[in-house]
Parts: sequence; C-alpha cells; structure tokens
Amino acid sequence: MTNRLSSELEQMRRATEGALEAAVDTPVKTVAAPGRVNLIGEHTDYNDGFVLPVAIDRWVVMSGRRRPGREVVAHALDRQERALFSLDELDPSLARNLPDWARYVAGTLWSLELEGLRLGGMELAFTGSVPQGMGLSSSAALEVATGFLALRIHGLELPRLRLAQVGQRAENQYVGVNCGIMDQFASALGAAGRALLLDCRSLEYRLLPVPQGIAFFVVHPPQGRTLAGSGYNRRRQECEAAARLLAGERPGIRALRDATADDLKVLASRAGERYEDHEVANLYRRARHVVEENSRVLALARAMEEDDFAAVGRLVSQSHGSLRDLFEVSTPAFDRWVERLAGLPGCLGARMVGGGFGGSILAVVRREEAELFRRAAASLDEGGEAVRLFPCRPVDGVGEVGRGSENR
Repeated sequence: MTNRLSSELEQMRRATEGALEAAVDTPVKTVAAPGRVNLIGEHTDYNDGFVLPVAIDRWVVMSGRRRPGREVVAHALDRQERALFSLDELDPSLARNLPDWARYVAGTLWSLELEGLRLGGMELAFTGSVPQGMGLSSSAALEVATGFLALRIHGLELPRLRLAQVGQRAENQYVGVNCGIMDQFASALGAAGRALLLDCRSLEYRLLPVPQGIAFFVVHPPQGRTLAGSGYNRRRQECEAAARLLAGERPGIRALRDATADDLKVLASRAGERYEDHEVANLYRRARHVVEENSRVLALARAMEEDDFAAVGRLVSQSHGSLRDLFEVSTPAFDRWVERLAGLPGCLGARMVGGGFGGSILAVVRREEAELFRRAAASLDEGGEAVRLFPCRPVDGVGEVGRGSENR
C-alpha cells in the first residue's frame, strides 16, 4: 500500500473513530469498503450476463462499537447528520422514516438479521472518498462496509459472497433500488491489481491480472440534470419483456443471457409490432446490446490476458457505441465528451459507465502516457466548468483498518 493510500485511510479512520462517543472498555473497529468501476459489461448484470469490474482506491470508511440494547446510532460525517433506529423496528415499510443514506445502513442490518444473525445495539460513524453520483457505487460500498463492520463488532462470520448478497438484498428490498449483484460483489471480493470476471447467473468468477501497461481514469464532465432513474427502470423492463417474448418462441430462455444471434433475428422480423406496452423494434435494440455486450466482456478478458492493448481500447469504445445506439442511454453532450477524451494522448478507448443518461466516463490509457492524458483532460471545460478527473487502480475488497492502516 502506498504512503498516499495509508495516509488517506488513516485520516478517515481518525475522523470516524473520533466521532464516536467515549466509552469504557468498548472496543472500536474500523473497516474500509471500496467503490468500483466496471471496465465493460453495462446493463448485463440484471440480464444474468457477464461483467468485468474492478474495486478502486476510493472508499467508505466506517467505525463502530457495541452499545447496550438494540438501538443503532449512525453518524454520516460528510452530511453532518445523525440517525437513530431500533433493530426491533426495521421492517421495510418503516424505511421512509429514515434519511436516504440511513436506509442503506438500516437495510443492511435488516438483511443481516434475515441470515439468522442476532445483532445488538451499535454506534456507527462513516465518511467516504467514493464520489457520489458518478456511477462508482458509493451505495454498495456503504452497504458492504456496514455489513462487514457489524459482523466484526459482534464476532460473527459470513462468506464474502454472502455478504455481497446481503447488501444487494438490502438495496433491492429495503431501499427499493432493483440493482444487480455486481456492485456489492466488487466491493466485497475485489483484489489488488485484479479485475473480476463475474458470471452474474452462477456467481462464479475469475480474478484477472490488469496489465501493467494500462491505467484507468474516471472523468466526470460538466452536465445538467439527468433522468437516469426513470430511464434505467424502463430499460430493465424492456429487457425483461424481450426475454419473455423470446421465451414464447424458444422455451428455455430465462433472461437475455440465453439469447443468441438467431433469436435477435426473430425480434428483428417483428420490428413493426408491439409486445405488451413496448415497440418490438426497441426490444430488438436492447436485446442486441446485451447479447453483443456479453461477447465483448469475454473478449476483453482475453485481450487483457494477452496484453492486447489495442483490442482493450477497441472493445471499450465499441461498448459505448452500443450504449449510445442500441441501448440508448447516452446523451449527445455525453457522446461529445467521450469523443474528446478518446482523442487525447495515450487514450486507448473510452465509454460511459453506470446506468446511463449522465454519470462518468471510463478512459483506458497507456500507462507511459498517463500524465500526458491527465494534463490534457484536466484542461478541458465546458462553459468555464472543468471536468472532475482522477486516476484509479484496482484494490482489495472490504477489510479492517487498524492504526496506520497496516492490516488491510
């Protein structure tokens, strides 16, 4: 771990531990859970497909200790807010009574207890360096940090895969966001210097070394209000409708993961029709993106293993083209930013990341030209507003942070 990372985690540890009330003989534990960036495989996770994320060096750091009874006090230091709730009153119908951020904390504890784990009262405090609203899974990092810390405080164990599923269930059933498993999986099971090739149906995965010759940058361009929430939900509905239509033609199709090029021809032949409340032409485009994106994920994994940087860049850029033209979750302004970044020194390829309609751009860059790219990208602006830009590197998943950050 570099000195910069050790210093950053140490500062966050001191902040969160310092926010807890003084207590005698009640040990404090601190954990750090990373955010993630998905190299490729957008909108494939909830279609039972393949994804290729990396956990990145931006964290949610949370400290906590036991307290009597079954009440939980949670401090959100970045918001300067506090929430109090009882573990005996965690029914999802009560979630609306909590601040937005506290729903992720309470929901994770609710989900842990569904595992048959009995928790006690706690005081928690957290801060973070995962930028919010940039498609880097700050919510999943908060869920994984909460779950991992609660287990540590109580001396309990849970496999990391199950911890990821606990976080996903919290977000799906408690917060009400119908996300896939990728975000929590990367935060829980990430590995330094590795990407996770994950099969979202079987949850089997492989750790792939990230080639030393490439670097990753996340770029957040200036942009206005987006409609990511409503657009995301509509795209998911279209994918599910496409799978149902194809299942009527070919039994055995459970999700678009199962669709083939021949199935796409079936959809194309019915492009002038409507199915349920959808234009079949739209269903064809969504299904084609998913089928081809799954292939790109596997191809990018091979290209990384072969150090084929040109192929890596080409596949990343093709992914953006598909998100733009077939899945239709980009915007003209965002497309212009992707083109601008792709033309900068050292850039092998670029694409939008996240649910769409805004967010951030992943740029894959030759490491030897990373500083040239950074300077050129940092100089870009729109209307006098500069981009937000930072390099990121693959790190380990959630872990405990001790004094000096030596035991992560």
